[in-house]
Amino acid sequence: MKSVRLLITIVIVLVLVNCALLAVFWFQRGKGPGQNGPPQRAHEFLKKELGLTKEQDEAYEKMRISHFATTRALNDANRKLHDSLFNYINTPDLDTPTATRLEGQIAFNQTQLEKATLLHFRELRSILNAQQQKKFDGVIKDALRMMGGPPRGRMGPNGMPPPRDGQGPPPGQGPPNGEGPPPGEGFPPPPGQ
Repeated sequence: MKSVRLLITIVIVLVLVNCALLAVFWFQRGKGPGQNGPPQRAHEFLKKELGLTKEQDEAYEKMRISHFATTRALNDANRKLHDSLFNYINTPDLDTPTATRLEGQIAFNQTQLEKATLLHFRELRSILNAQQQKKFDGVIKDALRMMGGPPRGRMGPNGMPPPRDGQGPPPGQGPPNGEGPPPGEGFPPPPGQ
């Protein structure tokens, strides 16, 4: 009887310790270095870093609303195009001309997204004074990263991100033959072939 009570006591203590640890993890998640609170939005970051005047802030807000409308429309169109393209996954025959047309439209929309973002930030830079422009030039890459764009210049020779450990093929060499995207519809042949 004593051993049963001891066993029940140990189980209860372990459950309480487990609950306490879960509570600590729950309340500590997201509070790592540089992660106190929600992520800062790019426009808030730029406003703070550039010290926009009231007039600049109002003009920037109008630019943001216009830019958001443009990019939202392009992103919505791309989602629909992706859905149409990937409907071909479960069809017995691929309608190659239609798939190629959809791929071209997706690529065009992506180009328009990049162009809209470029023009948006050029327009913002144009309303800044010389001191703010210098600061802008130093922080724009951070703002673009906050917007969630892919890291620039971090792709390996095979078009894929490099391994997390930084080890990959030497510059100028692709994946070994037989590894990488399959040749065929829309894919170039692997390097060396």
